[in-house]
Amino acid sequence: MDSRDWLHERTRLTGELYKHPYDLELYLKRAITYEHLGFSDLAAGDAYRALLLTDEAQDDSGEYHRYALEAMRSRLLAHGQNYAPKSSDEVIGDITNSTKERPLVPEENRGFSRRVEDGELRSHSQ
Repeated sequence: MDSRDWLHERTRLTGELYKHPYDLELYLKRAITYEHLGFSDLAAGDAYRALLLTDEAQDDSGEYHRYALEAMRSRLLAHGQNYAPKSSDEVIGDITNSTKERPLVPEENRGFSRRVEDGELRSHSQ
């Protein structure tokens, strides 16, 4: 993907976040997009939002618990799992198990940071 494609993806994901503001997977995907565009600070912000939503889903007393948990349930349904209402611990367990088979963040994007050296992207390990 070139920069124009990544910009289009950012716009698409931002539009989806307006519709689904508690969907942590969308925040993670947009964080990856920001990384590819060279905006590490924005990527960190979106990754942190996803972390906060994960915490909210686990804390029954959290202000946004219901919304975060419902977004996670919807995401599981979108991934093709039959889903009956469950406790937050069971939802988190289901997400953990389903993401082992199909991670939210693809292997090639883990630990990825944009470094502009001779016009190409390099990972931390290079």
